[in-house]
Amino acid sequence: MTKTGADFATLLSRELRRLCRERVDMIYLNIDLADPLAGEAVENAESLGFFLAGWQPLQPAPYTLTLQYANTTKVDFAEVVAEGDQAIWLKEIVAHERERSEKI
Repeated sequence: MTKTGADFATLLSRELRRLCRERVDMIYLNIDLADPLAGEAVENAESLGFFLAGWQPLQPAPYTLTLQYANTTKVDFAEVVAEGDQAIWLKEIVAHERERSEKI
């Protein structure tokens, strides 16, 4: 099992730069919420411009939070189709988080 280490912020920043140089459109980061350093990892990722993308239960950990970084892609949330109350709620949260990340 992979755990978040003390060098997480440095490694994430380095890997993000590499992926951006390669012009990867959308970059995803999965964080195991059972990891004791999960909160710190989320803060580090958000400071680099990652934003909430949703929950991915059992993908790969039982409690997985997914963040994303839009490198070369602009997301028009008006074009995103969400069916049902929970999906609409989650879409609104992700759109808000994306807006917030653009201000960083």
